Amino acid sequence: MIREFLQPETLQEALAMKEQHGDQAVYMASGARLNAAPTKTDKTIAISLSHLGLQSIEQTDEGWELGALTTLQQVIDHGELPEGLREAAALIFSRNMRNQITLGGEIAANLKACQVVPALLAMDAEVEVAEGGRITVEAWQQKPYGLITKVIVPASLHYCRSEKVVKSCAGLPIVSVSLAVNIKEGRKQFGIALAGVAEKAIRLHDVEALLTDQDLQGREAVEEAVAQSVFPETDFLGSAEYKRHISSVLVGLLVEEFNGRSN
Repeated sequence: MIREFLQPETLQEALAMKEQHGDQAVYMASGARLNAAPTKTDKTIAISLSHLGLQSIEQTDEGWELGALTTLQQVIDHGELPEGLREAAALIFSRNMRNQITLGGEIAANLKACQVVPALLAMDAEVEVAEGGRITVEAWQQKPYGLITKVIVPASLHYCRSEKVVKSCAGLPIVSVSLAVNIKEGRKQFGIALAGVAEKAIRLHDVEALLTDQDLQGREAVEEAVAQSVFPETDFLGSAEYKRHISSVLVGLLVEEFNGRSN
């Protein structure tokens, strides 16, 4: 339970507070995840990020740079952002939640049932951290470190679509899937990411490589490759077999949709 709330005015001050309090402290954006089950924090000190100027959206030569405290609703409302990113942000049904949840917070939460992170993974998006440096969202997810200050969607992004299966519009997703295509050196590079089939969202690098090399022909081949690449577990949302089937169907659908669009 949070017992002390600290409000730094600069990034340097925030980093100093975290160094001082160590594992007792946690960075807090809106608190949408930290204050609610099942992700409620057990830390006793919250370091607020609200005064650090981390809520911005800017297009650069490298792509779109979004401040870590940019909310999902702000992403949706910014009409110039890539449609695939706005669509992914809209997967969270509640507008109240979208007004609270931040991009950086969703990456940091690293939830099994996340709905935005798969799109960021598939896009090959990056994060910038206050301690210095820039790494992919996937690399940060595998080994979290530092305070996320920016999320960068690459300029090479050509296409992105996301789909999910839920039992009710406001329920947790059973499976979420994102397909993205980047154009690098004139060549299409596919990105596929899923949530709900592992403890955190994952990319299917083997399937991506097959698609990029045009070694998968037809939807049936895509679905079979996906089914052999995911190993979900049965839980209250559905059986392992059902999740594997839905994962393959959704990826097959998105790939077929992209191929139909690009022909």
